[in-house]
Amino acid sequence: MPDYHTGRQVGVKEGMQTDIDRAMSLEADLFALCFATEDQ
Repeated sequence: MPDYHTGRQVGVKEGMQTDIDRAMSLEADLFALCFATEDQ
């Protein structure tokens, strides 16, 4: 599972190269990954 910094980099890189709907979906998915583990 990617760590916070890797997820942030993916979000920025992919989010800037896609339409707003896909970018918002990507942001929601990456945000959810922040809470996917018990240690959060």
